[in-house]
Amino acid sequence: MNNMSEAERLKLAELVSSRVCESLIGPIGAVVNGLELLRFAEDGHTSAATQSQIDRDCARIIDRLRFFRLAYGCDDDELPVALHDLRAMAAAFFTETRIALDWPMGDELPADPTAGVDRNAARVLLNGLLVIAECLGMRGTIAVRMIGEDAAVPTEFQVVGAGDLLPMSAAKCRTLQSDVRIAYLDQQTIHPYLAGQLARHTGIGFTVNVSPQRIEAAILLPRSAEAEDGDA
Repeated sequence: MNNMSEAERLKLAELVSSRVCESLIGPIGAVVNGLELLRFAEDGHTSAATQSQIDRDCARIIDRLRFFRLAYGCDDDELPVALHDLRAMAAAFFTETRIALDWPMGDELPADPTAGVDRNAARVLLNGLLVIAECLGMRGTIAVRMIGEDAAVPTEFQVVGAGDLLPMSAAKCRTLQSDVRIAYLDQQTIHPYLAGQLARHTGIGFTVNVSPQRIEAAILLPRSAEAEDGDA
């Protein structure tokens, strides 16, 4: 990414900004409509129900901004992401969508807030979830499983999306696993491009397999310094 021309940087910024705005237009529009209803509400019951809906829509906006803030890397690179926080962020993003997120968390996870997943791996996972959700047309089931001897320190995320995949799914996954010229990117391929580039530039293993009604991804987390020292 460091070798991109100024035109390519502008193109990439344009696509990312457009994608974020597209995700926020719905809930922001709902808030505006709710405020308009409050102006003409004639009874307390209507006002209370409308205010409750506005509160939910505002929460959706905040949840999506938090998701994109981590997915696109605007955060502290040195700190890991707590597993509970990572799951909560993904679950909140897909709330009130037609995507059912199946990501169980065990009671054995560490209480230490500093323990968690490598931040770059968390970013790859969030971008990968977006790719899979878009391949499913934002409807279906996405299952996330954490693999490793210690549930508190997973070495791999396995993600499976099930449902009716869109015709563009195979092309999206090819974009994820190859170097595509930025000039050829569009709203359909920006997420797989970002996920693939981030994985390659940070040493995160990321593989995807597509079938007519199923898409499987494996995200191999980097080994910790403690684990490498133990093998020495």
